[in-house]
Amino acid sequence: MTPLRSFDDSLLLFPHSRTDQSIAPVFSLARRGDLLFFVNHSEHVLDYVSSEAPGALATGDGDLTFADGGRYHYPDVRPREAVLLDEYDMVLDSDFYIALEIHTASAALGQWTFTTTNKGGTGSVVLLWEDGFVSPRIKAAQSLG
Repeated sequence: MTPLRSFDDSLLLFPHSRTDQSIAPVFSLARRGDLLFFVNHSEHVLDYVSSEAPGALATGDGDLTFADGGRYHYPDVRPREAVLLDEYDMVLDSDFYIALEIHTASAALGQWTFTTTNKGGTGSVVLLWEDGFVSPRIKAAQSLG
């Protein structure tokens, strides 16, 4: 998979799951077919966004399979920019629980780590809302230093 940056406005669309529709996302994941993008909805340039897929676990036939996934690093991710984090195969990956870890940092927003594990790979989801709420499907940690 080749690292990819995009300013495609369709990637800015996000699944709005909040009662208050005026609350906007800070970061989200956008899945388009087999491709998964991190989207910076904030007004800040991020120092970096990096991702790693630490492993996958098979659910069929009682076999346990672990795979070391790729790692990507994008410096200077601008507002409204999306960066490719992972690519899935709908047939081959559908029986696997795939973990993804995302790291991001900026002077204004601090350092964030988001972790998610989903069967068949992660779908579109808001990682962080402007009021600080994190999706219950996501594990998040913030460091201000």
